[in-house]
Amino acid sequence: MEVQVLGPVEVRDDEKPVALGPPKQRAILAALALSPRTVVPIDRLVDLVWGDAMPAAVVPSVQSYVSRLRQALDPLRPDRVSRPVLVTRTGGYLLDLADDELDARRFEAEVTALHDVVRSLPESGPPPLTAEELAAAEARLVGALGRWRGMPYADLGDSTTASAERGRLADLRDLALEDQVALWLALGDHRRAALQLSSLTTTHPLRERLWGLRAIALTRDGRQADALDVLAVLRRTLREELGIEPSPELQRLQAAVLRQEEWLKWTPLRQAVAAVATGTPAPTTAAPGIWPAFERERHAADLDAALALAATGQTTFAAVTGEAGIGRTRVLTELAVRAEAAGFRVGWGRCSQDEDAPPLHPWQRLLADLGLPDDPEPTKADPFDRWGHLVDVVLDAAAEQPLLLVLDDLHWADGPTLRVLRLLAEAPDPRPLLVVTSWRSPHARPTNALGDLAANLGRRHALRIELEGLSADGTRALCAAVAGRPVTSAEGRAVHARTHGVPYLVVAYAREAARTGASFTDVVASVPTPVAELVRRRLALLPPETWDVLAVAAALGEADLARVADVVGSGPDVVLDRLEPARAAGIVQEMEFDRVTFTSAIVRDMLRQQVPASRAAWRHGRPRLAVAHA
Repeated sequence: MEVQVLGPVEVRDDEKPVALGPPKQRAILAALALSPRTVVPIDRLVDLVWGDAMPAAVVPSVQSYVSRLRQALDPLRPDRVSRPVLVTRTGGYLLDLADDELDARRFEAEVTALHDVVRSLPESGPPPLTAEELAAAEARLVGALGRWRGMPYADLGDSTTASAERGRLADLRDLALEDQVALWLALGDHRRAALQLSSLTTTHPLRERLWGLRAIALTRDGRQADALDVLAVLRRTLREELGIEPSPELQRLQAAVLRQEEWLKWTPLRQAVAAVATGTPAPTTAAPGIWPAFERERHAADLDAALALAATGQTTFAAVTGEAGIGRTRVLTELAVRAEAAGFRVGWGRCSQDEDAPPLHPWQRLLADLGLPDDPEPTKADPFDRWGHLVDVVLDAAAEQPLLLVLDDLHWADGPTLRVLRLLAEAPDPRPLLVVTSWRSPHARPTNALGDLAANLGRRHALRIELEGLSADGTRALCAAVAGRPVTSAEGRAVHARTHGVPYLVVAYAREAARTGASFTDVVASVPTPVAELVRRRLALLPPETWDVLAVAAALGEADLARVADVVGSGPDVVLDRLEPARAAGIVQEMEFDRVTFTSAIVRDMLRQQVPASRAAWRHGRPRLAVAHA
């Protein structure tokens, strides 16, 4: 269900319109939607809907309209008994809408999130986003602007409250139009940007950002003289209207246009991704792991703040954690791009799950990225001396130029790698240095050494970011961006229920939908091949006794530990011990309320499918398991 107020009020249930009754009844709904999840007093409703033309028996009329609205809206929510849409409160009414059930809130969230993306685009050089991501962001803006059907809250007339909200939403729409033009420039569509900006600067003659973008668009379209004329018009307008000069940024832009500076030129991007922006299916051969980074803007802002603190000369630490596939490496990669643009040297060390990987391998890779020397004779050095040498090399380099060090996948780190990191965290002398670590959680408990490091970073007041799955709305947006086609609310909820919003899994299902052309509702009934292969590899590493317990738990679904133990024929403590490898691998969650819970329905279903036939026959032959299936 979605209540739509960006135009005459409407309600849609899975894209189907809902009958809302006569104009005053619709206006009551619009008035309640002005303040969702807030009690709106009856006298305020009367003022918003009738103004000075209030009838004599207005309260009974309000009650009648609300009753009819309740009959129309409450059946649209499955849990309407426990959470009705329209609630009566003392002296008024409350419209209980989640943010994704009101188009104005969704519009605001989408525009705000995408503005953070556009702000990351540099004036010069290649953008920190891939062509696919730029096209996907532009497609999202098109979708957000497409929600606008006319004057918001059109059913409420010219009340002060409604007018103020209309003004706020109009400002957001103008921001979205500006950002859309900025994305066109990044994608190389300079002529379309110039045409749109000609209209926007006429509508908003005092908005300097629009004039600057227009000058850039004209310059990149080979119209340098026109770009200078545009900046001259702005200068005259500001002098005549406000008695001021253009901002220093626009004055520098004018000088750059005159000198034809290199940064004004555009670097071509891959043209194959234009299909994403036009709504046609994206190529299925896109590089793995490239998808729009939805709902990560707040985390990016926190890391940027840490980067800014490091730039002042303060050694700063951060830890980014989350389950497999949640996007830890993606967040770190984008931070690295922004750090390089800010003048940092970046070194990256990734830990390996290969048991044959040599000690300190992540540090060796990191120093190689930075062009820094390792100990020339590492095998002969005393271990502690070598660890200290590595710390000294990093600190000396940071004294010359700000550094960003990324140490990824520390849940696989060897002991010496963690010891060097601990020594670096204990170094007393501050440097322009940001150290960002990452490891898998919450299902994998840190080893003793990693736990000690986490505690040490906590004492240094390290920034801690725990990445979570996308919301249902974010899942739907990611599906639409990857598959290159509209996704209904029902499809988005189905994918979210199946994946818990883990971006890797969402992308896998979206690519499967794009490849097959099937609906998302049909696609989630199966397991995409890449996901199935990944689950099989994880399950293959488990000992046989863990398999036995997992097979029973999968057959039972989410079950009490005691029930699983009864079917297995062992005590609860023994079952917990056997489940420990599965918990460490992120296959089952930490025990809560003595229940065995899988981290994903996909894993549970794969377990049911992957149990060898002989074992399945043995288990299903046990009387207690037979009872469990009954």
